[in-house]
Amino acid sequence: MLIRESYNSYDLFHLLQNQTYLTEQESKINIAEIPVLENSTYNINFISYHDLNQLSQDYNISLKESMSRIAKTNNIPVELIGIIIDEDMAIQFPHIINEFQCILKPISTYDPVYQEVDFLFNEEKYFKHDNSVFALTALGALGLGLSSLGKSKLNKTKQDIIKNGGTDTGLKDVYERQASGMHMNNIGNLVTKGAVGAGFGKSLNYLYNKSKNEPKSKIAKTIAALRRKYTDVLNKSKLQVDQGQASILRRIATRIAHIIDKLLLAMQNAAN
Repeated sequence: MLIRESYNSYDLFHLLQNQTYLTEQESKINIAEIPVLENSTYNINFISYHDLNQLSQDYNISLKESMSRIAKTNNIPVELIGIIIDEDMAIQFPHIINEFQCILKPISTYDPVYQEVDFLFNEEKYFKHDNSVFALTALGALGLGLSSLGKSKLNKTKQDIIKNGGTDTGLKDVYERQASGMHMNNIGNLVTKGAVGAGFGKSLNYLYNKSKNEPKSKIAKTIAALRRKYTDVLNKSKLQVDQGQASILRRIATRIAHIIDKLLLAMQNAAN
């Protein structure tokens, strides 16, 4: 049936009433059909948290009782069964990773929430959006004098800005000319050409203020995305030969961790 835009709530209700529904018993998950994945790498068998939670809801039993029933059905010791769970779910329900052996599935890079966070770290958008971490880093750098290029370069940049009109537009133009000669392959290269200062903090604070009043599930996904970025930046710092760059990257990681802590607190008071 074609559902036209002119349909009202009564039409939709009528449509639903004419559908075929499973009975409650037919809707329940079959324990024998729940996949149990053997994993020799970890010497344990895994089930999906979604299946475990569904079993718990369908039969009104605890997660531990659900696990026991799955183990008994498959003739596997319960201590040899773990859970594969999405990281954002583990963030929302930390008791699960305390009670069960878990393998966390990181947030997908295709998830819209991850892509929103990734935008802030994407050097390709340096001059294309005011909320880009790199644009804000450059725009916030001069006032604090945190440029890794040194005071002389900083003063020269200030003079160039004055010549360009002394505006943010002039500042962008100066940095754009400088950036044209850069290899912007990673966060380390660009930050060392700009600065770690108020701009980066503003970018993360923008994300925090935007996310803190979101539903708990959305905040958890934002935390998962930031945690993934934190790991990426920290790993890059360990690979850096230049100790200056390594120090800058560690500072970035510290700022990310600080925002994660703030979001974890905000999530505790958030609605589901």
